[in-house]
Amino acid sequence: MGISAIVTTVANANANSYVDLTEFNQYIDDRSNAASLSTQSDDNKTRALLQATREIDLCKYSGTKYYTGHNDDGDPIQALAFPRGYMFANNGTYIPREVKNAQCEQALQILKLSAQKQDSEDIDNLSSFSRGGVSASFKDKVSKDQDQKRLAPKALQYLREHLVSGAGTIQLIR
Repeated sequence: MGISAIVTTVANANANSYVDLTEFNQYIDDRSNAASLSTQSDDNKTRALLQATREIDLCKYSGTKYYTGHNDDGDPIQALAFPRGYMFANNGTYIPREVKNAQCEQALQILKLSAQKQDSEDIDNLSSFSRGGVSASFKDKVSKDQDQKRLAPKALQYLREHLVSGAGTIQLIR
């Protein structure tokens, strides 16, 4: 079975990415410290983009999907978390730039970890690691915010305004 094709049609039932390969390659070219990842194969980049979308969509976001409900086949009308219903200005026709940037940052982290023969779950659960005598310690508890903590720090920064506020906090907008 081959790698899935990237489908970026906004609010589509078959969408699996916010960013296509061309946009991702341009993002890599524009980043000063990501040039070494531009040599990755298109298959590896595609895998990273698809995984990044799945990891981003695990988070809890404000509001609901822009298109809710199901089509005649019973499939959700909108497969991905974005666009959101509170984004009134976009009429469900585009994905915000910060969401695309977050996906690119998450995909970059996945590619970096892959090059180091690790994945984000290894990083999440690892407390300490040493090389010479090969030693590893793992964290005891899994945080309830683990989905957000799995995201690359820059990806999380880009998504922050869309995420549901933490328990007991209210976001005020003036």
